[in-house]
Amino acid sequence: MYKGRSLYLLSTVIALVFVLITIIVSSMRISIGEEKTKLQWFEIVRQWVTGKGYNNIMTDSVLIVDTHYDKQLVMEHSEDDQQVPKGIVPVTDREKLFRLLRYLKNTNNYRYILMDIFLDKAVSQPADSSLYQLIASMPRIGISSPPEHPLAENKLDSKAGRVQYGTTIWENDFVKYSFIVNDEKSLPLKMYEELSGHTLRKTGPLYWDGWHLVRSNAILTYSFIEDDDVRDNRMYLGLSLVGDSVNSAEYISLLSDSEFAKDKYVLIGDFEDDVHNTFIGEMSGTAINFNAFLSLLAGCHHISLFTLFFIFVLFWALVYLTLSDFKFARMFMWIGYPAYLLIACFFIYIAFHDAYDVLAASFLFYALQNTVEIIQNKKAVIKKMNNIKNKITSIWKKTMKSPN
Repeated sequence: MYKGRSLYLLSTVIALVFVLITIIVSSMRISIGEEKTKLQWFEIVRQWVTGKGYNNIMTDSVLIVDTHYDKQLVMEHSEDDQQVPKGIVPVTDREKLFRLLRYLKNTNNYRYILMDIFLDKAVSQPADSSLYQLIASMPRIGISSPPEHPLAENKLDSKAGRVQYGTTIWENDFVKYSFIVNDEKSLPLKMYEELSGHTLRKTGPLYWDGWHLVRSNAILTYSFIEDDDVRDNRMYLGLSLVGDSVNSAEYISLLSDSEFAKDKYVLIGDFEDDVHNTFIGEMSGTAINFNAFLSLLAGCHHISLFTLFFIFVLFWALVYLTLSDFKFARMFMWIGYPAYLLIACFFIYIAFHDAYDVLAASFLFYALQNTVEIIQNKKAVIKKMNNIKNKITSIWKKTMKSPN
């Protein structure tokens, strides 16, 4: 269809446009296609090839405080001024939470406190005022702020980050994590920015971390899971604490050890009820948030230059073959664009453990192929009509020259 320099130039321009669109789509919150199923198979092969599983982070650098068995039944109210009771709901015992945080603040040797607990306006407990004041005064602490749960006090805003686990009509289970939700930073992102000193900035539809081009929504590659070792070493809020009257020798020993949280990430949340389906199985929301932070810390949100170059070369080759008239190209493309893009996606995941969805570009190539076919068919029709016209003209001229 095209030849020479025009073919190379046009292939380069179209491939660059496709790469840009793919970057934008991969940074969107929506999931394209059967990503969860694809990732499950990729992960099985990756572990078989590399022999590497999860928990790249040492479990002794994490302190899990489970609030599941330490809840109180509290009256929930409507959000209007009348405070009309709506019902009884289980809420984390905030008096116990206050005592734990007070102890951690006094020792002040923890690495960071990630607290996936709702501190919203709908419920209240006697310890709320003291708890909110304490949280606002603590360094290196982040609390969750789901969109549907407004925070109880404005003083908590500086410590709060959004948590939102996206599902779509294509994916019923959790696949992508949103680091930015409606221009508001997520809890893992605020944690990352505070500990690393980096800041994500937006330029048009693109996001940057320093000079790195990044995705604001990404498929997590998990490095921490709640395996048996993690579960066996978790602590329950009412037991790990530090009550004013502690009789157990175990807890007295804990209180006397001021380094039980030293240099640890303290994860506070419900690890039993607050669970979500992921491509590696069920995982608590607190652990998902922590994995999102670890992904940011490891730079997994970066779009690497090598990956971009690899994708560009692949796209350029596919565009070139689509635009060319070679019979080999037609045989080559008969296998289908998704097959080649799936192989590329698989290679990126195995080689770099980067869940990059290049399959979203499939429809672009099919659109290009259909456009090329329409143009070719149109040219063929025009050529056929010209041949007919030439034949009619030739016959007419012969008829006019023939004797009467």
